[in-house]
Amino acid sequence: MSHVPLLASPVYEARTEDESRSIVVTAVGGDAATVEDALGRTRDLLAAFDPDLPSSDLFRANAQPGRPTRCSLETALLASVLSLAGADIDARLNGPVIVVRGGRRIDPGRIAVALVIDMVVHDLEDAGVAAAAVRVGTDMRVSGSAPYSDGWSADVGDDTWVRDRPILTYPDDVLHSLLPA
Repeated sequence: MSHVPLLASPVYEARTEDESRSIVVTAVGGDAATVEDALGRTRDLLAAFDPDLPSSDLFRANAQPGRPTRCSLETALLASVLSLAGADIDARLNGPVIVVRGGRRIDPGRIAVALVIDMVVHDLEDAGVAAAAVRVGTDMRVSGSAPYSDGWSADVGDDTWVRDRPILTYPDDVLHSLLPA
């Protein structure tokens, strides 16, 4: 397949890598600042949901099990999702506060990554982009039609050796059937 642009709208991409994963935000339409803001929000939310960072709400809640911990609305939303998945955590959105029950440490893992990706794609949609893709490590979500004829692409596995070369390319209809809207 060829990598031929399909849309007249400009395509913007921002990416960053740290020691553990890469983050890529792509948008059709909008502007470069919107995509850079989305990349920053992705990094900020991932840090906020990291139970090993002393600045995160989860770190503080894990340090005082059984006691209410004030938190961001986003962390309360994550705690609600974790609770539905069976984790020993309660959340109140009015406040917002979270309570770790049973003395067990809460580590949201990939549930947090998926929620961050969903939130950032939603932010991009609210900003009016025609299409968006957000990838954190190997987790990815898209919205709208791909800007190129060969669909959305994603690096898979150890992307230190595949830098700007897509390994998997998904046509829109396949990717939209694999990923939740």
